[in-house]
Amino acid sequence: MQEQRTHVRLTRTAVAIMLLCMAVWGIVSCAGATAPRRADDLRIALLCNTNPESPFGRLSPKVSATFDRIKKENPLFMVHLGNMIYGGHEWMGIKASDISGQFNEFFAASARAQTILYTTRGALDGFNDSPEPYILHSGRQNYYSFNYGNCHFIVLDTSDPEPCHVSEKQLQWLTLDLKRYRDCPAIFVIAHHPLLPPRAVRLAENGICADGGRVMALLSKYPVKAVISAGAAVNNNEYRDGVRHIIAGCGGFNKSDAMSRAYNYYMLEYAGGVVTVSGQRLDP
Repeated sequence: MQEQRTHVRLTRTAVAIMLLCMAVWGIVSCAGATAPRRADDLRIALLCNTNPESPFGRLSPKVSATFDRIKKENPLFMVHLGNMIYGGHEWMGIKASDISGQFNEFFAASARAQTILYTTRGALDGFNDSPEPYILHSGRQNYYSFNYGNCHFIVLDTSDPEPCHVSEKQLQWLTLDLKRYRDCPAIFVIAHHPLLPPRAVRLAENGICADGGRVMALLSKYPVKAVISAGAAVNNNEYRDGVRHIIAGCGGFNKSDAMSRAYNYYMLEYAGGVVTVSGQRLDP
């Protein structure tokens, strides 16, 4: 009988300990579930509009010099915001070999930076209105997404099927991608054309994505921290409806470039939930 009472006491004690452990685990688990995740800090390089002056020309020496300078900056990775080459159509006298030669020259120059390169298809990065040469030479789709740490990046094609537009197919893909990565603490969207007309600078209507309003309606439901675009060789940084809109346009690579004093590249930093961008020139 004494052994039986001892067994009962031990059993009750074991049950109490188990219940206590379950309660503690539940508190810790709930706290972990509700605690917001902090996005990783980032430091990346941005550039664009490195195309030669014509489909038959060579890259400016400043393009290689820019990649050399980016190497010294030692970013986590770099993003080209479009217009790597000067594309066009066969009726202009452009051949497929002209397009391939430009892409090969660009990617040879970009290797000088010795860091990962993510590319964006610009209005000039096509041949006969097709993105296929861009896909072939860049090794990336014309729209795609990737992760760096716990941050999510979405690269759009705002020349799909023509400049300043986003196709229905791409919008459907974007909807699914946002839902899949909705729990990421920070999402960054990259496009060649700005999605909204900037307030502080003037851009031509044909330089703004005509479907940008629809894209922003999708993005508004998710933790998008910044929309980064290029287009014209202008620099603009605005905070609108909780999202940082950055136009990081580059210029000054070609002799005929009217924006000879434009920035050659930018450094973007994201730390503590704050996005900062600084323009950089090769010449002081």
